[in-house]
Amino acid sequence: MDVELHFKVQDLNARYVHAIDEDRLEEWPDFFAEDGRYRITTVENVERGLPLSLMSATSRAMMRDRVNSLRNANVYESQRYRHAVGAAVIEPAAGGIVRAATNFLV
Repeated sequence: MDVELHFKVQDLNARYVHAIDEDRLEEWPDFFAEDGRYRITTVENVERGLPLSLMSATSRAMMRDRVNSLRNANVYESQRYRHAVGAAVIEPAAGGIVRAATNFLV
């Protein structure tokens, strides 16, 4: 695997979690393509092949709506995050796409 690609993925992950940890949530959707997908689900649902998610967004616009909702509609106590990110496992996929998976701790 290309070393430069590893550095690009590592940089992307670092910038991604830094934006979240610094409460710059409005920047979060910009880390995705217009038709990017974001899904939070439980390990139990994944193991059972169940499609139910705690959160599911199928476009950057839906992610922006989620941030807007968090900022203006939902009432939560203020939270602070700090991510610890592990090394990415990078695999080429069909069509020149690259898949990367990274373990993390919040």
